[in-house]
Amino acid sequence: MTTGIPGTWRSKWDVGPLVQHDWDDQPYGTTGLVYYKRCFKRITAVYSEDLEMEHCKVQFLNSSVSNNVDLEVSYEDWVQIEGTFSTGTGATLYIHPN
Repeated sequence: MTTGIPGTWRSKWDVGPLVQHDWDDQPYGTTGLVYYKRCFKRITAVYSEDLEMEHCKVQFLNSSVSNNVDLEVSYEDWVQIEGTFSTGTGATLYIHPN
């Protein structure tokens, strides 16, 4: 995670401690890195426009699509999605990874 200091990160590597370091001062090299951010979003809403979700576990709670709306929900392929989602009359819901 970022620290608020440009170029400085706070990371947990495997079973080691949480460390603060420069972006290029870490045991895995500087190419092909994948960064993850831990977060959780609970969504309770009625939607009438597309959603794009990134980097978070998402839980839908009593969420729905407005009548006569086609809603597309796209998400990162490693995001966990759970909960309930209903569609209104004439509505279509598409959920797929980016």
